[in-house]
Amino acid sequence: EARCSALAAGDQKAVETAAEAFHLAILHASQNRELARVYATVAPRLERVFRVTFPEWLGTEGAEMDGEILAGLERHDPEAVVAASSRSWDLLERAVAARGRVPGEADDPEADEASA
Repeated sequence: EARCSALAAGDQKAVETAAEAFHLAILHASQNRELARVYATVAPRLERVFRVTFPEWLGTEGAEMDGEILAGLERHDPEAVVAASSRSWDLLERAVAARGRVPGEADDPEADEASA
């Protein structure tokens, strides 16, 4: 709801905040310590990748995809959650492939880590 309200108001910062809160709520609910640890290390980079290569994620399209995930969670339907999440990741993968490397990303993975 917060994300949809922010979209309607054109408040991009609130959209980003609501999107992050949605994913953090799912992460917290999972009670998966390892996932939380990994997420904390990759979240800033993922946010950048999404922002640069898949801006629709922060728009209506992303809100709809997250809505599908939420609907699956509310129905206690893990298959629906996985399917909706997979569609989101597939769209991201196609967007990254179409664009190539993320701007500012080095060819050397160690240099990528040093800039993070």
